[in-house]
Amino acid sequence: MELAKLISSIITPIVILFLGIWAKNIAKKHQKRISIDYRIIKKRIEIYDKIGCKLNDIFSFTVQVGNWKEITPMEIIQMKRDIDKIMHINRPYWTEIVFDKYSFFMEACFETWTGVGEDAKIKAETEKYKVLDKWNDSWESIFSNKEPDCKKIRDSYRNLQNAFSDQFGFFQE
Repeated sequence: MELAKLISSIITPIVILFLGIWAKNIAKKHQKRISIDYRIIKKRIEIYDKIGCKLNDIFSFTVQVGNWKEITPMEIIQMKRDIDKIMHINRPYWTEIVFDKYSFFMEACFETWTGVGEDAKIKAETEKYKVLDKWNDSWESIFSNKEPDCKKIRDSYRNLQNAFSDQFGFFQE
């Protein structure tokens, strides 16, 4: 009995010491993960700050809402180029879900792979854009002259926004 008490009195502090070290290591790993997550979310927000307004302008222009009359088709094509570059350079910061939603939105707004050396074309009929005060007939070649699917554009834009929110830690329901 005395031997059991002696062993117990020796083992108990050792077990507590090991449990303390184990708990401290878990806490350190958790803190490191939180720090990394914070930096990734911060970087994602920086990236979004560069593209968010341009995405909204593309959305507005293609469904003809908001400030669409203040934007030229050439500006829309340039915005697409700029956003594509930023998204592809920073692809490691996004999940595949975000990138898929991004690609789906762009496919809803633009016709791509229209020929070697050809720019993407805005999925829209030029007649609806000729009301622009600064309309230039040379812009006709920038349009696919196919009726856009406005519901698809709206849905894909909303889904992309929700995917970005998820990446920032604001989970949508």
